[in-house]
Amino acid sequence: MPITIDTPQTSDGKAIFIPVMFRGDLHSLYMGFGDDITNGVRFYGPELAVSIAEVAEQETTVEWQYMEYTYLAGGIMTCQHAVIGDYANYCIGAPASPATSNPGSGDYGKLAVGGGINLFVPAGYGGTNPDWDLDLEETLNANVGFTKVVPVPAPRAEVEGHDVGTGFFDWDEETEEVTFNSDGTGDYNLFDSDIKLVQFARFVLLGDTTYDMRTPSQKPKKLLPHWKSRVVIYNKTDRSSGDPLNVAWNLHLAREDSA
Repeated sequence: MPITIDTPQTSDGKAIFIPVMFRGDLHSLYMGFGDDITNGVRFYGPELAVSIAEVAEQETTVEWQYMEYTYLAGGIMTCQHAVIGDYANYCIGAPASPATSNPGSGDYGKLAVGGGINLFVPAGYGGTNPDWDLDLEETLNANVGFTKVVPVPAPRAEVEGHDVGTGFFDWDEETEEVTFNSDGTGDYNLFDSDIKLVQFARFVLLGDTTYDMRTPSQKPKKLLPHWKSRVVIYNKTDRSSGDPLNVAWNLHLAREDSA
């Protein structure tokens, strides 16, 4: 028996398709502030703007987070008094996951992956020693729901025709729980060092204009609340006798709670 699917139609019977960027349970909004992670208050964190005066060849950094996962679709940046050589960078990073030393009696070992970075693995995996414990339940502070340990996306692999993760940990977006994956098919890993995940802007040269960095056909990127966003503004010239370099940016995001 054929399955009938009701779809919106025009008066002459043509199907109506509406392209959307976000899931229906998410709210699309623009934000010029991060969240106040310390006190657990949405929208009242760091201002996404800088005003730079009297410094030359110096970087100014703004770093922020959100209390829950978000989807990033782009943003708008406005500059004043920029000169040739001023630029902006924007990246997302995952802080190191804290661990407790427990030589010979821990649940996890450290597996070197290069560059002084170690991956937390089950004790004995790859010949590692059981020297470390991880608290998968402790939250960053009493005012947020996400954990101190920081999930980092694991590579994907095809196993028996199925696309699976290759990590040792999972993260649940609803409960915010991080759990150990004994099969090694988890979506995430934990590391003992900071990890740069992605760069959304790299050496964007600044001018006295507004940059619209939204792409309608781009799939929004999911950002975990554990991760930190960082914008670095490089000021090329000494501004002690002139106007300051002013840069502000508003991000196009979606999140479940926009109140």
